[in-house]
Amino acid sequence: MGSQQILDDLATSIVANDFARGIRESFKRDDPTVIQGLLAGKLISVDARFTTESGYLQSRTLLMHAAASGADAVVTFLLAEGANPKLTDVGGKRAHDLAAERGRMALSGKLFKACMFSPFPRATVANTPAVF
Repeated sequence: MGSQQILDDLATSIVANDFARGIRESFKRDDPTVIQGLLAGKLISVDARFTTESGYLQSRTLLMHAAASGADAVVTFLLAEGANPKLTDVGGKRAHDLAAERGRMALSGKLFKACMFSPFPRATVANTPAVF
């Protein structure tokens, strides 16, 4: 690997870390402004997969992380932008499951309802069965 490739990879990693940090702050503050900017600039897609803070890849979408964080305003924004509430992580959990696991029952109900009335077909992560 040449030195230019190493520098390019490093630059990509730094940018990705900045995006991740901004997205995590959106969840903590329950403010979709950063995510809105990233979507508007087409820097991420509404159903982008996102790793956990520890770096463990669970194939969770922005909507799943927002639900788990209890970020109601971010969830509302992502649903309005067309996020698919039927997607599952590698464990077969949807956003409403993650919200319920953390005791966020009102948010879980909102996401479950979005799942039931979603125009999206059944959607899963590879090798994860669809629940409905």
